[in-house]
Amino acid sequence: MREPGLVLIHGAMHGAWCWDAVVPRLLGEVCVVDLPGRPNRPAILAELTLDDFADSVVADVNAAHLDRVVLVGHSMAGLTMPGVIDRLGERVAGVVLVSCVVPEPGGAAIDLFPQPLRGYLRRRFGRATVDPADPGLTLPRRLAKWLMYSDLSAAAAEPYLDRLCPDAPGVLFEPATMPSARTQLPITWVRAARDKAVTPRMQDRVIARLGADVREVDSGHSPIINHPAEIAAILNESARTWSAR
Repeated sequence: MREPGLVLIHGAMHGAWCWDAVVPRLLGEVCVVDLPGRPNRPAILAELTLDDFADSVVADVNAAHLDRVVLVGHSMAGLTMPGVIDRLGERVAGVVLVSCVVPEPGGAAIDLFPQPLRGYLRRRFGRATVDPADPGLTLPRRLAKWLMYSDLSAAAAEPYLDRLCPDAPGVLFEPATMPSARTQLPITWVRAARDKAVTPRMQDRVIARLGADVREVDSGHSPIINHPAEIAAILNESARTWSAR
């Protein structure tokens, strides 16, 4: 049976570019998405919702003519995945979550982050109304380096920090959902053992809640950038294992 295609979904302030080192190592069909709000998909960031993100992913999957898929998400992509699973239904063979943000149903991403980061995000982006002219969700450069690229040298992190873009602030505060169907999908969790953004303790709580199969990588928050061979091997194995589902 033909292996399902791999759909790669990036996290906050990133784009399809963050998978560049992984994609050449993948064996089957691949769809790498850019969510709305990226430079090549302009949008009013203050108005974007998780539904907009999910609709965009599904449009890309359909444009790629993928009948069966493995959904792969990194970081804040964990917020988008439930909506994509609902929309694609039986076309989803399985899910790989790479150190993802996955709130409990009804909770929000903002609730998961440690203080003082949570306080900073609430003060900066938690207003009742958001100005459409606001540049969107950003982090100070030093904080972004520490959270996302802690195991890269300053010089190695520079090209990635330069490519970060403002993102939709509202998704931090949207209530999380679980897929209304296909909740028994196989889930592989890539546990980043030295993650400062989604800490190992946070990851372990979600792993237990989801009953996910775990693959550990000795990495900070972005193993898709600095451990691409390991990530690609996990994704290739997942597509091969789940091809018969």
